[in-house]
Amino acid sequence: YGLLAASILTGSCKKDLELRPTDTVEEDVAFSSVAALQKGLNTAYTRYGSSRSSTMFATSITSDETKFGPNNGGTGQFGYRLQYNADGTSGGDVVTPFFNYYVALDQINRVLGKIDDVPTSGATESTQRDYIKGQLLALRAMCHFELLQAYAKKYDPADPLGIPVVTTSCLTCQPPRNTVAEVMAQVEKDLNDGKALMPATTASFNNLELSQLAVTAYQARVAQYKGEWQKASDLATTVINSGIKPLVSGSAFTGIWTDDNTNETLFRSRFETNAAVGSNWTQTNGSIIFSPSDKLTASYSANDIRSTTYIGTNSAGRYVKKFSQSSRGGSIVDLKGIRTAELYLIRAEAKA
Repeated sequence: YGLLAASILTGSCKKDLELRPTDTVEEDVAFSSVAALQKGLNTAYTRYGSSRSSTMFATSITSDETKFGPNNGGTGQFGYRLQYNADGTSGGDVVTPFFNYYVALDQINRVLGKIDDVPTSGATESTQRDYIKGQLLALRAMCHFELLQAYAKKYDPADPLGIPVVTTSCLTCQPPRNTVAEVMAQVEKDLNDGKALMPATTASFNNLELSQLAVTAYQARVAQYKGEWQKASDLATTVINSGIKPLVSGSAFTGIWTDDNTNETLFRSRFETNAAVGSNWTQTNGSIIFSPSDKLTASYSANDIRSTTYIGTNSAGRYVKKFSQSSRGGSIVDLKGIRTAELYLIRAEAKA
């Protein structure tokens, strides 16, 4: 009787111990199908968009592109005056992208860590899984590259102070900085490996997802950063000559910035109802937090379409117009990650 009772109690305890949590989802369950992998990728895209948005703001206020707007009550003051420290007390605007990118990288690496174990049903699912993996690898490259641009000195492959390369999910790890050369090697490997898993880009491609053409554009950007001018020119020419996203003018150009079209845009991050991009400069009620700098404003000629597209004027003064409005509301716009126009600039610089 005692042995029977003990076995019953032991079995009961074991059963209790094997209960899975009901308020969280374990990774083995979360990423157990191709559909679940797609959801994981969608989250990675969202986190990348947040990272890129915070980087745009940090680089704008610490450069000569903006100045305090008439309605600024202190937003971004430490970054603008270059009086920040590497903490949240005065450096929040500058250190936020660092945090955001590594949050995005953790999500990317979580999905990549499980993706090869996910079964597929037929050729269609197998192709979809490969494409998901390709996008994740390309996103990982972009996160590392943009971190390097923001938090390392001018490109020097011999510089030991790059940024930490993270290719696995580890919330408690504190990885040291990799060398600049090591960071770039990982960036280029992930771009190459990711691109190889993607289908050929057609005219009807979805620019909310990374494509072969978009990755080629990012490879041109990386080559330009490294000073590999012939490679940068060749890659830029490949994108330009594809004819898939040609340059536009007139209303076709102004419509890019109000999200009326996606002309020239090779990749964009969607902000459906979120004003995170536009409200950095102009809030949804029209308050001007940061204005275009006088230097930037003066750089456009009177008949330059970019002047009236990028810069507006209201009763309070000049404001950043290019992120100020879409049909979804004030300051709600998509983030344009890379456009064909940049490829022309890359090629021009490479040939200069």
